Amino acid sequence: MKEKAEGPDYSVHVGSWGGMPMKILAFVAALLGGILPLTGYYMWLRRMVKRSRARRE
Repeated sequence: MKEKAEGPDYSVHVGSWGGMPMKILAFVAALLGGILPLTGYYMWLRRMVKRSRARRE
């Protein structure tokens, strides 16, 4: 059987503590956590393309 985790740690983790401002903050934090790796890969790939173009010239 699964037990539902409860308590202050769980409520902060899911953003249910603090009302709508906390939910918005949790959403923004989750969104940034997903976007940062993508922008890092983009910047790395762009740098690799610049290096390969410079070597060709």
